[in-house]
Amino acid sequence: MIRALSIGGMTGGFLMISPGLRGHVINLYSILVTTLNDFSPWSYIAIGVLIFVMLTMELYRHAIPRGSGVPK
Repeated sequence: MIRALSIGGMTGGFLMISPGLRGHVINLYSILVTTLNDFSPWSYIAIGVLIFVMLTMELYRHAIPRGSGVPK
């Protein structure tokens, strides 16, 4: 949780001090939203499936045991 907050804070800091980078990010966001609207509703369904798959992979990875601690 702290790592996610720190990454968000650093990203916000870079966007505050760099008007060029901020313009590129806003332009990219605008293009993304326009593309999603052009291909809706399939694009929204695909994003939902992608989020579900990513969450499933993340939760499965944390459920795998890392070892018993006994050297071989």
